[in-house]
Amino acid sequence: PKLEDRASPSGWDLDLGATNNRNRGLVALSTQFSQKLSSQWLLYKEQGESAAVGANMTALLSDAAVAHVEWSNASELDATSRALGLPSAATRRNRFAGGVTYTTLGKLSVTAEYQYNGFGASQQDWVALSTAPMSAKVAYLIDARARQELVSRQALMLYVTQKDLFIKDLDLTAFVRFNTEDHSRQSWLELRQHWPKYDLALQWQQFSGKSDSEYGILPDSRIVQVLGNYYF
Repeated sequence: PKLEDRASPSGWDLDLGATNNRNRGLVALSTQFSQKLSSQWLLYKEQGESAAVGANMTALLSDAAVAHVEWSNASELDATSRALGLPSAATRRNRFAGGVTYTTLGKLSVTAEYQYNGFGASQQDWVALSTAPMSAKVAYLIDARARQELVSRQALMLYVTQKDLFIKDLDLTAFVRFNTEDHSRQSWLELRQHWPKYDLALQWQQFSGKSDSEYGILPDSRIVQVLGNYYF
C-alpha cells in the first residue's frame, strides 16, 4: 500500500516513500506439475500503470542439473524515453531470463543465464546515446539502475560457487555479467572463510569496456576490499 508520497533524504528516516510511494498489488498462483517441474503465474498491477503478467518455472533435468525460466509482459515506455523524458507511447513488450545450473559432487556449482529486456536499449539505441551528450547516457544508466532494470536489450551471466575450496569452510563465489550490445562486462570474485563466530572475506571487482559503455563509464574500474563479519 501507499504510505508516503516520495523518498526521504534523511539518514534516520524509515524511508517508506522509497518503496511504498504508490498502491500496488500482486496475485500469485503456484503449481507443481510433478516432482521435477513446478511453476508460478503472476498478475501485477501498479497505480497508474497497466497490469503486467508473468510466470516462472523450474525443472529438474537430472540429479545435477536444474533449469529455470522467468518471463513477464507489460505495457510501458521504453527505458530510453522514460529516462530522458522523450515523447513516446507505451508499448507492450517482454522481459525474459533463462538458464541452467549444474552442481558436481565436489560442491562446485555453475550457472549460465541469458537475460532479455524488451524495454532496454538496443544496439541502435546505444549508437544514438554514444553520439548524444555524455549526460544523456549517464541519466539513462542512473535511471535503469535505480529501477533495477537490465540496462541493455540482452545480457549474459555466468555464476560460479565452490564450497570448501582447498580447505574446509573456505568458499569461492564469482560471476561475470556481459552486455551484448556494447561488449562491456562486470567481473566479481569473493573468497570467504567461515568460523563459528565470524567470517573474513576478500572481494575483487573489475569493470571493463569502452569509456562510454555500461561498465566502462563507472568511475572505479577496479575495487578490492577486505570485509569481516562477527555474529553475536
